[in-house]
Amino acid sequence: MKKILFIIALISLTNIVNAQWQQTSLNNIAYSVEAIAAKVDTIYAWSSSYNMYLSTDDGITWITVNNGLPTSDNIQALAYSGSNIFAGSHIGMFLSTNNGGNWTSVNTGLTNTNILSIAARGDTVFAGTDGGGVFITTNNGINWQPVNTGLTNTIITALEINDSNIFAGTQGGGVFLSTNNGQLWTAMNNGIPSNEVITDIAISDSNIFAAYFDGVYRSTNNGGLWSTVNNGLPGGAIYAVTICDSNIFAASAQSYGVYISSNNGNSWAISGLGGRNVWSLAASDSTLFAGTEPGELFKISLSGNLVGTQEVSNNGCYIKFHPNPAIDNLTIETTEEFIIEILNVQGQTILQKQLQQGKIDVDISGLAKGVYILRLYSNDKTGVTKFMKE
Repeated sequence: MKKILFIIALISLTNIVNAQWQQTSLNNIAYSVEAIAAKVDTIYAWSSSYNMYLSTDDGITWITVNNGLPTSDNIQALAYSGSNIFAGSHIGMFLSTNNGGNWTSVNTGLTNTNILSIAARGDTVFAGTDGGGVFITTNNGINWQPVNTGLTNTIITALEINDSNIFAGTQGGGVFLSTNNGQLWTAMNNGIPSNEVITDIAISDSNIFAAYFDGVYRSTNNGGLWSTVNNGLPGGAIYAVTICDSNIFAASAQSYGVYISSNNGNSWAISGLGGRNVWSLAASDSTLFAGTEPGELFKISLSGNLVGTQEVSNNGCYIKFHPNPAIDNLTIETTEEFIIEILNVQGQTILQKQLQQGKIDVDISGLAKGVYILRLYSNDKTGVTKFMKE
């Protein structure tokens, strides 16, 4: 009986964590959402059912924008360049300059048209290909030029730009860095096996994160040295990594959902969407989007959710607490008496305390860094939220 109740408790807590993710109206479409690009309230989402979807109201409504796109070929990468959007497929690059109204093939100079990755900096756009290395355009794809000197692996699965640095992740060759617009590449694999497959790259300030099938590598010195940062990760098929509101997110395509780190990758905790294969992530300001299999698009707003002062008002409870993330103390303000519980993401109660009306400081200095669940209740009132411990 205790085992059954524990399982029920875990299911309830999983639902609580997942509740912060909102399902957009893009759901129940065929297959999976494999590529996303987001900018302010405008989101492009590609489904492997060969449809490009566009929302201009933050995912409330969607339309298909397929005019000019291939009808039987997958889009593998999406990227903004100013107000324009590039889409890379198995058969080449496509460009829309009118918010998806129509797409034009822009392949002149591409000797390999199997596009696996795209990155843009201003008017300069880089395309990573399956065996042709990296190509560059500075004129909206009117023509492309190869920039492959120094690349010993030309299957470019990931591209990311940080100021003048361009990082390229490869299939079986680790990571390469160029500091001169791709004119020369240098292997940066100290700490990474030379045959490693890199699935995605994200950059936060001076930290570079490279996803691979079993986890995430991190470099704090521009790729000079890498180490694994997998504490708390599930250890399977990390296909996407991105930065949103100073948090690092990693997505698993083996039904593990999305994981979050608020301490530079030192530890990870489940953020939500467990039980789903998550193939794609994209961030816009403080909103993170996740594309899943089956075909659904979820979003989570981090503004006022994981940072700053948060107010909880659900199921009759009202409580305000700060800071979030917290280090040693969590200051809680409430309008009536409550019992609070702090639980880890596995559902284990770490702390329980009776709160009187007013303000109280709760000592959390003994907690490990990561995500925790704050649960409060009084008589028939209940409320649940999350906070970060740094």
